[in-house]
Amino acid sequence: MASRLILFSLLLVAAATRPAEAALPELVLFCDADGTTYIRNLTDAPVSFTGYGIVSPESVLQTADWRSIADWIIDDPTAVTDSLGSQATGFTESTVLPSLLAEKSATGVAVLPEGRWMSIGKLFKTFADFVHSTATAYYTVPGSADQLPMEVARLPEPSTWLLALFAAAGLFALRHRTR
Repeated sequence: MASRLILFSLLLVAAATRPAEAALPELVLFCDADGTTYIRNLTDAPVSFTGYGIVSPESVLQTADWRSIADWIIDDPTAVTDSLGSQATGFTESTVLPSLLAEKSATGVAVLPEGRWMSIGKLFKTFADFVHSTATAYYTVPGSADQLPMEVARLPEPSTWLLALFAAAGLFALRHRTR
């Protein structure tokens, strides 16, 4: 839980430092340190979607650990309708490959409430696999066949933060030395 909060906090900081004209994405794909992957609604309104997919040119997606909405429906249909709405029970997996995981609904929509997220399993072996991959994600909305891009929240690996910390300490030391 703490790692999710840290990642989300860093994502918010990154979003806050964007230029004013850039809008926040509706849905974001992000990953915990253990490889567990989430789709998060960053808006202040519910987002309806009829499908989504994650594309990995490196073919690093862990198909056996994907927890699709279709899997969720089999395990606990009540939890699906409570979390994503009564029409979300029509989702089926359309592609299950290490290079593409996708599912869609022919009969309804899922509605991800504002500020909420849904876990889609452990798609990457490690957080480093996620950060270093060129994976992209998309989703589709009711009434359109267009694939809308889902932002993939890649945060710098810990060594980058460590180097930045050392640089800041060095600058601080230099500044106080010259006084």
